[in-house]
Amino acid sequence: MDTYVVVVTLPGTGERAAHACFGSAIVGRGDDAAISLRHPLVSRRHAEITPLHEGRFRIRDLRSRGGTVVNGAVLRGTTTTVDLGCVIHVGPYALT
Repeated sequence: MDTYVVVVTLPGTGERAAHACFGSAIVGRGDDAAISLRHPLVSRRHAEITPLHEGRFRIRDLRSRGGTVVNGAVLRGTTTTVDLGCVIHVGPYALT
């Protein structure tokens, strides 16, 4: 499985970070998260990103408080599949 990069931005601030991931990656506020986002609107284990094939990814909300927003739809404890370049919102952060 190849390494992929998740770019995290905080809209309106210029804050931007790139996270290299391999396999499934947990997004959250906890110390065990592969992509750690320290903000009160982000749950300790908020979402999971899993690469599939040919530029597709599975996004699973891990029963976060505010849900995970994918293409304008709020996931609450559910999973969806997205294409490369899709924007995912976790709390105030945008992930691509």
